[in-house]
Amino acid sequence: MIDIEKLYEQMYEFENNSQLYEFRFEDTKVPMWMYIRSWFIGAITDKIGEKESNDIWKEKMSRPFIKKSVINKYVIRNPFLSHQRDILFAFWGYSELRQHDDGLVYEDFIMPFLQMFPDNTTTLMDGKILNRYELDCVHPNWKMDDIFMDIIKWNKGLIKTPDINVKDRKNIKGLMNFLNHNCPLQVDKDLRSTTVRKLEDISRISTQMIKVCETYLRVVKPKVVVICCASYPNILRTSMILACRNKNVITAELQHGLTCRYNAHYQYCNYILNNSDCYKMLPDYYLTFGEYWSSQVKIPQKCNIISYAKTVIKNKIPNNNKILFCAGINFDEYINFLNKVMPKVDIDVEIYFRFHPIYSSKKQRGRFRRYLKYPNFFMADEKDLSFYMKECRYVIQDGSTICYEALFAGRVVFSFKSEQGIRTGVNKLQDVHSFKNAEDFMELWNERDKLQSKCHDEFFDLNYKKNYVKFLKKCGVNTRSK
Repeated sequence: MIDIEKLYEQMYEFENNSQLYEFRFEDTKVPMWMYIRSWFIGAITDKIGEKESNDIWKEKMSRPFIKKSVINKYVIRNPFLSHQRDILFAFWGYSELRQHDDGLVYEDFIMPFLQMFPDNTTTLMDGKILNRYELDCVHPNWKMDDIFMDIIKWNKGLIKTPDINVKDRKNIKGLMNFLNHNCPLQVDKDLRSTTVRKLEDISRISTQMIKVCETYLRVVKPKVVVICCASYPNILRTSMILACRNKNVITAELQHGLTCRYNAHYQYCNYILNNSDCYKMLPDYYLTFGEYWSSQVKIPQKCNIISYAKTVIKNKIPNNNKILFCAGINFDEYINFLNKVMPKVDIDVEIYFRFHPIYSSKKQRGRFRRYLKYPNFFMADEKDLSFYMKECRYVIQDGSTICYEALFAGRVVFSFKSEQGIRTGVNKLQDVHSFKNAEDFMELWNERDKLQSKCHDEFFDLNYKKNYVKFLKKCGVNTRSK
């Protein structure tokens, strides 16, 4: 296995070189490296994982999407036709919406926060719509963000497509020369061309998009903007952050996954931590699940515990042989594992196989239907995670938030020894039983009666209502009932 830890540490040491930050965008003065660093570090340290995720994303984007009506985009759901709200949740994806048992369509992760002050909250949705039910989203005051990019396209139609700023072009070339000669890991041709394309797109669009975002802020006049994946730079998210800075609006990001040493989005070198031009394109606050996560990050943002608002199981631990198998991205390894494990486990050992909500595709899902021939194998995607977690005593995972949820709930957790496990810090957790292959797992499984269940309360603070109100007050939002 590639020493992923060593590769990351080499890149973190390299990016502390102050010369790397001399190449800046002319309009914002933000170093170009800040726009690409986390993506670049991930791509150069994990080429296999990057290719797998890119292939899945391409397949997802090739599916037929529902065409949004002109009336919806520009009238009913037009964000510029909004009332003033103190709280804005910006750029939340339709792909995370789910139709619940009561027939309502919403995202579990943010809905608890939206419900607390629905009359003072606006939700700005982002992306393409796959299913018609997504048009029935019940998020309060929700709008579509298509017009943001459309305004840029209209401007291109009215005037000549903006060329890259001369200084930007020079700095992009200078940055690439610097990376080619100084980066400790080899930068291949494909990575170089993709990097250049990303930077050129930012140079062409960033200035206009910041102005569009500023115009929107003048309409809604929020006091705080909670931006989805704000630490993952792109045209929309980063432009909104910079626009908020220009308008003195507080920005925040909700923790949505794992924050550990080898997630570059939440680990920054000392140079970045001490340079305001670097971190001005990051949000003001990072709102964490609990104290544990605040201690794991190395970021310029202020950490603020906001709690975990999704349903987390905290009840009696079942005494059975049911296994919840939560997949990651290593599909070939999972198939090899199941090929060897399914014929060996007793018939009373039920395995509930659950795909990752993002890193899966129709093609990959089809590969696992072969195991339905076993009467004790089930697909576990019909219900939400808490339903299956409640039913199962054991959990198999491959470096995901589910590992922490399972430990919090006192489940016995098995984990693949994989790069993903190292990258997410799962490999260093106590009470996680790691295995290399199917044979290794079966040895652990046959001795499972010796494995103790223990609830790890340190991972999640569930008092989200109290913490959310406290944070809003810090942002100047009036939380008293009207």
